[in-house]
Amino acid sequence: MDTLSIKKGRIIIYRLFDVASEINLSLVESQTREGARRLRLSKYPSTKAIEFANPPVSLELHGFTKPLFGQDTKVNVTARAYDFGVISIAFDIPIPQETAFTELETVTKALDTDDSIDKKVMEYIDNLIGTLGDAVIGPGRCVLRKDLQDCDGLVQKQGMGRQHQGKTSGCDEYLQNAL
Repeated sequence: MDTLSIKKGRIIIYRLFDVASEINLSLVESQTREGARRLRLSKYPSTKAIEFANPPVSLELHGFTKPLFGQDTKVNVTARAYDFGVISIAFDIPIPQETAFTELETVTKALDTDDSIDKKVMEYIDNLIGTLGDAVIGPGRCVLRKDLQDCDGLVQKQGMGRQHQGKTSGCDEYLQNAL
């Protein structure tokens, strides 16, 4: 029996960070001219349900190389800054042609428990916050993942909010409503 394999694909590791009360996207664009672009969803008819009054700024960041699939693999990195104080980081990992499903399963399980991925994400977010400087208004840091929030170094169970200068952050409100 033939082994099933991948013709074309990629793995995307996605993290969200509630980094501030708000982010001045015009200032982000002016500070990061090259590689910055506003996300426009209108060209995709299926995304009409998603609408941003102030579309996020997407930034192509320098990628890195990671040993995966038995070879050094280039990981592309994209960040998006949202006006409500959130930054997302996406690691885009291409899957080599003819990769067997069993190998893909092994790699994805390894990535899911790989602490170096979270460390790398934190390096990117810390560098990005430093680079954006004054565009990040009311800074704080909250990592959003699965059912935990790591807020300013403290792990809190879902449903517990974090305060930004006396008010709950937008992501905390979203999580409290979503969970």
